[in-house]
Amino acid sequence: PSESVVVVVDSLELRGLEARNKSLVVAAEQAKLEAQKEVEGIAPALRKELATLKEECRSQLFAKDAEVDAAEESLRNALEEHASQLAELKVKFQGEFRDLEDL
Repeated sequence: PSESVVVVVDSLELRGLEARNKSLVVAAEQAKLEAQKEVEGIAPALRKELATLKEECRSQLFAKDAEVDAAEESLRNALEEHASQLAELKVKFQGEFRDLEDL
């Protein structure tokens, strides 16, 4: 008789553990679903933020590209101006050199 009581107690304990396990599984599934819902709720905002950042980067890149183009143009103009001044100086010095040779 004492052995049958132990078996009954073990069986009751096993049922309790099984019930606890089922409730833990259900709680874990609920937590997973809630996490998925939260991620699904955050994802659109993150996509929008990413698109905004991409657009800002693209805009800044175009602005920098325009700055580089302007700087290149300015440099080109300065080089052309200096080349023109050098050509004028060359002509002037050649003329002065000829004048010295004539002396």
